[in-house]
Amino acid sequence: MVQTQVLSVRDPRWSNEERKTIDCFITTNTLKEEVPFTASPYDSELHGRDVFIVV
Repeated sequence: MVQTQVLSVRDPRWSNEERKTIDCFITTNTLKEEVPFTASPYDSELHGRDVFIVV
């Protein structure tokens, strides 16, 4: 199984007033192009939680 690694995060902003999720654009080692992404500290995937913490 290939583990997803986030290579870059661009344009992060809170996606709700409670500041519980962050909308951004990411590139990863498994995708061919940048994609929109919503990061959460409760994401089931480790890379989702990592993006929230790093941003």
